[in-house]
Amino acid sequence: MCSRKRKHPPDKPGAFGGLAPTASHNVTIDAADTAAIDSPLVLSLVDLVSSRPCHNQNRSNMSTRTVVFICTANYYRSRFCELWFNAQAEARGLNWRATSRGLRTWMADGYGPIASYTVERLAARGIHLNGNVRFPISLSESDLKNADLVVALKEEEHRAMMAEQFPAWADRIEYWHVHDIDCATADESLPLCETHVDALVRRLETAKTKSPPAVRLPEGRVDAQSLRP
Repeated sequence: MCSRKRKHPPDKPGAFGGLAPTASHNVTIDAADTAAIDSPLVLSLVDLVSSRPCHNQNRSNMSTRTVVFICTANYYRSRFCELWFNAQAEARGLNWRATSRGLRTWMADGYGPIASYTVERLAARGIHLNGNVRFPISLSESDLKNADLVVALKEEEHRAMMAEQFPAWADRIEYWHVHDIDCATADESLPLCETHVDALVRRLETAKTKSPPAVRLPEGRVDAQSLRP
């Protein structure tokens, strides 16, 4: 557990990186890469997800697949992962698209649509939002059902929230370990987000060539028999 006292919402606007809702911001996306984190768990998950048909069986095999990044307020970490992933996927011609959601979005109420830390890091990496910034969105059951891959940013923080709000899904998503602003600075956490996302993008690229597809069962389960040679 983090030893620093959690601050949600912050003591004053801006302390959590808030932007005023009426402000106009220009932020851009650089394709620079950092060293990947080699995770057998992530690799095996990506291999499985990329080899199976989409949850919506009406989608063609060439349709865009979806990864959902989850954090607490959908204000800081998950928003960075969403925007960084989409920039990297587009640059590499990857047939995946990211979105992001929060488990306690009310924690960011009154502090604008997105953390300034996120905006500044994206700008430094070359990504410009050009004022096109939405407010945080709460995670829903449909988000989980329609996703091909779901990643929560910090297991210690988010597994309990998932078990409380979406108990059937708590053990079926991937968890990373990226601290919120109460446990680490943005200069520590956002580069780690970037590194994790870069590793995920490379694994999805590798998994594009893998076959045959697995059999997708109702409620997102995969038939283990179909994964055997």
